Amino acid sequence: MTDPQDAQPNDAHSDGSHVDDLSYGEALAELEQLLTDLEDADIDVDLLTERVARGAQLVRHCQERLAVVSGEVDDVVRELAATGPPPDTGSAEAESAGEG
Repeated sequence: MTDPQDAQPNDAHSDGSHVDDLSYGEALAELEQLLTDLEDADIDVDLLTERVARGAQLVRHCQERLAVVSGEVDDVVRELAATGPPPDTGSAEAESAGEG
């Protein structure tokens, strides 16, 4: 007979949350908790394997989120650079004030 947990997708946490459904902060918090758990010398070997696999999934998810955000930031910076600097209204005002 198959254990129901074996049927669970590899990217699902014991509470049913999939890595892709987690925000960066949620994934990072879970990863930090996993690291704390792994520091426990009394951890069961079978649980250790499961936790390490989940940790690897969380690390990949965080890397992917960082890559996406980095690309978005680059796009915004490129867009700003393409529009050029804002007009310098301070010097125009000084010139027109001095002409009067």
